[in-house]
Amino acid sequence: MKTISERADIIVVGGGLAGLCTAMTAARNGATVKLIETRNFLGGSVGGGVRFPFDQPGGSNFIYRRESGILDELYLKVLLENQEGNYAGQNRALMNWVSDQERLEVFLGAQVFDVSEGGGHSKIESVLAISERLGVRILFRGRYFVDCTGNGSLAQMANASGESGIDLTEYSEDGSPQSIESRFATNMKIGESQKDVSFECPPWVRLRWEDNHVSAKLDLLESLNRNLLGDHNLEWVNETAPESNPTSGDIVWAAWDFLKNRSPMVERATRLVVEDFSPLPLRQDGFRATGDFVLNPDDMESGKTYPDSVAVGRAPLDLEDAMLSSMRGKVALPHPFEIPLRCLYSKSVKNLFLAGGHASCTSRASASLRHPPTSAQLGEATGLAAVLCIRLNRLPRTLSKTGYVDELRRLLFRSNHVFSISPPEDPDDLLADSKVSASTSLGVFTPTNSGRPLSSTPAKGMVQFPVGGPKLDAVRLFIEVRENCLVQFGLFEASSHLTVSPGICLDRIEIEFAKGHVGWIEIPFEIGIETPGWHFLEFSWGKNVKLFEQKDAPVGILLHRAVQSSGSGVSNPYSEFSPVTTLVPEPSCAPMVETVPKQSVYGPENLTNGRMRPDRLPQLWISEPTDFRYPEFLEFHWEKPRDISSLDLVFDPSSEFIVPARPVQFSAPCVTSIVRHYRIFFMDEVGHWKELLEVSENDLPFRTHEFSTISTKALEVEIISTHGLDRAQIYQVRAYP
Repeated sequence: MKTISERADIIVVGGGLAGLCTAMTAARNGATVKLIETRNFLGGSVGGGVRFPFDQPGGSNFIYRRESGILDELYLKVLLENQEGNYAGQNRALMNWVSDQERLEVFLGAQVFDVSEGGGHSKIESVLAISERLGVRILFRGRYFVDCTGNGSLAQMANASGESGIDLTEYSEDGSPQSIESRFATNMKIGESQKDVSFECPPWVRLRWEDNHVSAKLDLLESLNRNLLGDHNLEWVNETAPESNPTSGDIVWAAWDFLKNRSPMVERATRLVVEDFSPLPLRQDGFRATGDFVLNPDDMESGKTYPDSVAVGRAPLDLEDAMLSSMRGKVALPHPFEIPLRCLYSKSVKNLFLAGGHASCTSRASASLRHPPTSAQLGEATGLAAVLCIRLNRLPRTLSKTGYVDELRRLLFRSNHVFSISPPEDPDDLLADSKVSASTSLGVFTPTNSGRPLSSTPAKGMVQFPVGGPKLDAVRLFIEVRENCLVQFGLFEASSHLTVSPGICLDRIEIEFAKGHVGWIEIPFEIGIETPGWHFLEFSWGKNVKLFEQKDAPVGILLHRAVQSSGSGVSNPYSEFSPVTTLVPEPSCAPMVETVPKQSVYGPENLTNGRMRPDRLPQLWISEPTDFRYPEFLEFHWEKPRDISSLDLVFDPSSEFIVPARPVQFSAPCVTSIVRHYRIFFMDEVGHWKELLEVSENDLPFRTHEFSTISTKALEVEIISTHGLDRAQIYQVRAYP
């Protein structure tokens, strides 16, 4: 077979979310990149051939959790371009995204099978792959290599130090081994025939579905109950390690044998058929390379911070019998967790980076890092880190040290990538000391009184809202009272900085309501607020009261239902409630609520505080409702002229909207809160406004504009339209020399 050669600065192996974000980040920052993918489609485990969930609801006590940075761009490009709402459209959108990028070349259907080492067996010189498409062997030479395979296969071929298997002692408080020894998952697609189709289990299938763990069996039944036809994840969880690992076929046909021949749905299944299934099962006992730091569950749960943190994850932790492809058997963390750069490179192979569940971590932590959005965050960090290693002529270990890692974190911040729990300082932002004003600012939590009765008001729940002032005299709700009743209310503040779960109870009160009331009611509290931030009005009124809700509620206003009715499938020891967030790309609906006095939390001062998303407070500017007949605008003024050559704008992407587990067709695929049409002006030396730039069809939540240096004492941002929301909502405007 003929061998050809390819050379690049960075070689990325694996075309899942981690590999895509690695490759795109590196190429955009000036490196030449070759992306190698075994399959003939992009997306890895969330692509069309495997079809594992893109993301899952629940699992986090921070609502505004959708990742920012390059992953959010990928998210929204796929939503916008995949009008069919299927895997074919998703793959086309991903290919469109990468094919437009200069310095990036993608090799699909290329299987890496050999690694050549150099530098005393401590560096990779090249990898050898067989290209199914080209019918040749390809020798890829590079300066840095990034393992985004999901199973650490590149690291293993390079003889990187590490470990495999499940550490059963991680799942118990006393360190005693637990019982679950094998975990595998696959996916099957069910269709329906025009005639009865019988099924006989093949003799080579070694599994019997009844021997599976009860959680795995329940998971499938619930999936079938939600939607019989289409994709279903199948899990094999067992207390005994198998003599040989089960294949996808073993798992699928064992489950199908049960459903067709012995289950309660035998009659309904007579015409059902398996149309397709994933070729390779997902497994938990894979390889994990060793870096200079090994992340463990205690680090994640305690919220430990690191000077070299380069990414933030939000995935829950596995319990002993956790599923690999659903939320069952997982436990929510109290807050997001940081991931240091020292986890993302090999300790023994000097030019090898790692992005995914095979990074340097324990087996239980690996399940959280394997979460596709978290893996993608690691990809963006490693892509930029590899570029800096080349640019500064430094090895990854050196890059993780103070001084060097500061530059990496600065560049990640400038890419709108969240890398730490606390917001970083940005001394380069010229707008930080400007005087900012706005055309209007939203001063209420319910911009309109044209609410609607909530279709299903919980008997017990909470209403979330922000409090920024020093006191709270009362909370007002718009309700309908259907029977005379005594209602109990409680007022709580948030438990910590980056969480929206209740903490200390500030006050409790009981109020009698008469049947027939429809309108605003006032719950008096009259308390001083020691800690501004999220607050929660807890209510308990049985079936006697109905809440009214508003569409497109301002950021920070949400309804929380009691956990037993949330259906999230995840255990959450930190809250008895689960937030109700939007399922479509737009702001969430929420109860009609107000406070006395009104809270000023959406003012323009938020635009220069360095925060790119909510934390303790909403942290964004929101205009009053408008039809945009006259543009909304922001002005930034200095006493002395400033030289500016770059602007960053962070629009509101409705961060509580979580991308569906599998492709979905949306009637309005672009997030409605993103600013669509805007203009930037600057003031010249004689005090006249001059147009600097105009963007008319923006669909991204983050934009950077570079231009020839201007000297000015003032900037203006004019918002002409959004993608549907009747307000302008912006988190940050930043200016740089």
